[in-house]
Amino acid sequence: KKDKEASETNNGKPKVYVLMLPATGEMGASVRLNMAKTLAIEHGYSSVILTAPYYGERKPKNQTLFFLSSVRDILIQAQGIIEESAAVAVFLLKQSPNNTVLFTGFSFGAAMSSIACSFALKAGMDGSRLGAALYVGCASPCVLSDGVLEDGIAWEALRRRRGGQEPTASNESPKTTRKVLFDELYKTQLENIKPPKGNDAAIVQGNSMEHDHFIKVKYAREFEQQVQATSQQDYQVEWLPGGHVFAALARPLLHKKLIVDTCSKIRMIE
Repeated sequence: KKDKEASETNNGKPKVYVLMLPATGEMGASVRLNMAKTLAIEHGYSSVILTAPYYGERKPKNQTLFFLSSVRDILIQAQGIIEESAAVAVFLLKQSPNNTVLFTGFSFGAAMSSIACSFALKAGMDGSRLGAALYVGCASPCVLSDGVLEDGIAWEALRRRRGGQEPTASNESPKTTRKVLFDELYKTQLENIKPPKGNDAAIVQGNSMEHDHFIKVKYAREFEQQVQATSQQDYQVEWLPGGHVFAALARPLLHKKLIVDTCSKIRMIE
């Protein structure tokens, strides 16, 4: 009965839902909300703006802004946003055979979108009604410990915590601590979460930045290779001039353009 009512509400017309996942530190929804308004007015798309665990009203009282208190919390946050967004997608797709869902996000949000899309496919959803628009992402959280972002980790505190769990770590060098964390984070890879064969997403598209110091080019290339396994079409990535900060500032234009282009191609494939 509920499925019938949902179908009647849509009047049998195709309906596009854009699931907007947050970037690292994206506590609020202002940028995504402005994009959602534009997408609704110009294209009739509906958007769902998700708040990650540890962000916004889900932030623990003892947490300062978006600075998570431990590396473990990063992985818990990632798992939460992946499973929650995949569950939303499954719910929306089950409401009507006319519904299409697009996962999208910037940076951390792009990485989570790619995995969430695989989760929805693993749940048995029709891949022809699923897609992902990945705006400047990576395949593993290891980027947090390599490059510009590594300065945000309290390495000495991490070494002391490791020493409490593993006595030999008490005297390890900062270089060793960084390698241990990198190796642990690198175990979490998109390629380890592949959808069932024969049920790929309709299309997955993305943007990467040529001069990115937050997500190094080698990680963007790795992401490009691993995402290919989740799409019915060849994964299409456009390399743009500029870095991560420029990508963030240009989201209202470039990210929105990627969303619209990917959604239109899903409808063409159908």
